[in-house]
Amino acid sequence: MIERTLARSHTSIPESPQERNTALIHGVDILIQEGLLADAKKVLRYLQRQNPLDLHARERLQKISEVELQQLLESEDSPSNRNGIALEEPEDIIEALDRDLAMGISGTSLLQEREGMRAFAKELVVDLRDLSNQDRLDVGIGFLEMGLFGMAEEQLNQVREAEFLLADSSSACYLAALSYSAYALILDGRPHEAVGRLQSGLSDARIPHPNKTELLYLMGRANENLGQYREAMGWYQSAENLEPDFRDAKQRVLRLYQRVRREGSS
Repeated sequence: MIERTLARSHTSIPESPQERNTALIHGVDILIQEGLLADAKKVLRYLQRQNPLDLHARERLQKISEVELQQLLESEDSPSNRNGIALEEPEDIIEALDRDLAMGISGTSLLQEREGMRAFAKELVVDLRDLSNQDRLDVGIGFLEMGLFGMAEEQLNQVREAEFLLADSSSACYLAALSYSAYALILDGRPHEAVGRLQSGLSDARIPHPNKTELLYLMGRANENLGQYREAMGWYQSAENLEPDFRDAKQRVLRLYQRVRREGSS
């Protein structure tokens, strides 16, 4: 993967470690543009193992997390949507996790039925207790895509808490875990908990304000699920103030405004 990424960068053979890392970052940018996010993450993790403080790798991991979450949110309008999210086939997700994390679990007969998948996922949590935070984040996202919202939230919250204890609440991994875990709570029918979790991030001064757009949007989603439509409109508008035309915030405000008007006149 590393050599293929270097080839994608179309640069001369790097002579120093710094030149090699620069070429890899350029290759990662190409992978992201082509939508090959899983491959890009593998290279970025390699770079982080070489230098945990690599800001270029952190910035791109955050960008990938934002793209992946946007894809999940946008999938809600898919015809195959079930329970608020377009679910992937469990077998496909397990195979992808197996391919990325070398777990040796593909092809298991446990994947044939939903209850079997749930039992399998619980066993998987035990087997993967020593995962890195970034790998656990991917497992949590995989559970989320399977529709195992509660189990997804458990994994994602573990990452959030671990990153917070590292006193690095501005890290891409922490922000992704916070956003995804709050989204999992919303999908799991626990919007009250989502509000509390999102509020902790919004009140954290260590997170740059421009990085809170996703949290503001999700706060709108949680309040909308609670039936607090006026509050939800305020959160969506706050997200739009930071980033105009953010996701479907404008459409949600319009729809909620019309609903509030209808209910007020009835």
